[in-house]
Amino acid sequence: MEASLDLFKKFKDFNFAAGRIARYVEEKPYLFKFMPEEHLLEYQPVTSMTRTPGGYTFTTIKGIRGYLSNLALAGFAHGGRDESGQRILVQGVFDPVIPIDLLEPCYAAVTGHYLDGTPFSKPQESRQFRRVGSETDAILHGLLTSDDGSISNLGRFMEDCPVYACFKGGYFGQKTRVGLNRSLAAWILAVRPVDDIVLSRLIAIAEHDPKLSEKVKAYFAQTSQDAESILTVLDSHIRNTKKALKRVNLTIVALLKELAEEDNEDAETEDGEETITAGLDPNLPIMKEHRQLQATLRNLKRQRDEAARQQNEDPAKSITGFYHTLSHLRTEFHKRPPQDKKDIIRKLVEEVKITNISPHLYTLQITWIRPLTDGRDDVALLWRSDPIRDKALSTWTDKEEALLRKLYPTSPQLTLLRAIPNKSAAQIKKRAWELGIKRDFWHIENGQRFYWTVCYQDLQALEAYITNIKEREYLRREVNRMAEATKRGNLTASWFTPVDMISFSHILSVTNAIDGGMSKRKSRCR
Repeated sequence: MEASLDLFKKFKDFNFAAGRIARYVEEKPYLFKFMPEEHLLEYQPVTSMTRTPGGYTFTTIKGIRGYLSNLALAGFAHGGRDESGQRILVQGVFDPVIPIDLLEPCYAAVTGHYLDGTPFSKPQESRQFRRVGSETDAILHGLLTSDDGSISNLGRFMEDCPVYACFKGGYFGQKTRVGLNRSLAAWILAVRPVDDIVLSRLIAIAEHDPKLSEKVKAYFAQTSQDAESILTVLDSHIRNTKKALKRVNLTIVALLKELAEEDNEDAETEDGEETITAGLDPNLPIMKEHRQLQATLRNLKRQRDEAARQQNEDPAKSITGFYHTLSHLRTEFHKRPPQDKKDIIRKLVEEVKITNISPHLYTLQITWIRPLTDGRDDVALLWRSDPIRDKALSTWTDKEEALLRKLYPTSPQLTLLRAIPNKSAAQIKKRAWELGIKRDFWHIENGQRFYWTVCYQDLQALEAYITNIKEREYLRREVNRMAEATKRGNLTASWFTPVDMISFSHILSVTNAIDGGMSKRKSRCR
């Protein structure tokens, strides 16, 4: 009884906010402890709640809402329905567990009305502003993907800084929910820096190839023609299959008329797709042919729907001034309305994927359409000034502090970073100052140093992209440069492949990405 009262009181104290009561329930190991064994045998209760070590709890917000609106807890029983169909409630049938003056407002908050039908109004409800016609200028909206989870575009109109939010789960049958009424974000990146990096790369590719607009136009003309040819072939196969199916149906109808003894069944066909096959042996050749033709027709229709969906029509038919904008991206793209910008990018990009690989590093992978590049994916490293949200990155364990006391006075910076890999150089210096640990600068060996925001986990993430020591040292210097150049709220990109190597116009050009240097781009949330 005390646990029930506490839950209802908390719901009222939380101003009937479902999210807050869900978080409250989630943080408790259980709500209701197990009954003593003698009571369990006497009452033999039945419950849909989930067993946990020590008791029972709710694992869905629906279960919590159902409990908070359960009138049986206030002594009510269901007495059937009246002539108008309204439910009849009989009060005082059971001893109340929750006083009616506490349960009724909770019931109203869940159902939207009180027991007498009066609409529920949340106390001190803040005014809600509905924005009409607001649209985020996110050119990768609906196009961006990630191996870390599902991507959502959040407007954040009040801060004027929309974001791409990656929520864990969402692929391969996984759920994005990680708790009661709560989703867990894998990472959040501001829209404008990400879009600016992608757009800047597109502008660089376009300006490197003066004939890009003509090549894109020829590409869509050819792909549209190929798609039309595929649709024509599939339409022909579908017509022929329907004719064959109609012939088989007529044959089956004739057989049924001959074999019918009890009643003469009518067989009505429409385009040869429906027929009556009852009464015949399913192993007859004609029946097997009928099943095969039906399966073939279904497969052909699916193939046609997919081909029609993937048909690449000329963008100029749906986007006014598409080729003019493509020829003058630097000056014309930002003049277009938000939806046009998104449509233009979708015509030029097959896929954009961002994946987090360390506290500060992400990989950006773009698959451009064929006329823009030589067919390879365009890949960049992204450095974000602020690390991902992770409790392990912001808190210090006893073991880490012990290592700090031992190594900080005399060890080089790289040794410190390697020993405490999830802490940056700035965090290490700050914690040492807080603990009163002094550093013997005069006797520490001069070694490779990294910028204050770099941690060893960032350096470890680079190991997947190197094959020798030379590449490792180059990428470490590149990451250090990116960290030093990136201010808070900014993103910096470093592309693995120079434009003259990725561009379709210079397929025969050979450029070494490490010797020649990686191209650079910095952006921020404006």
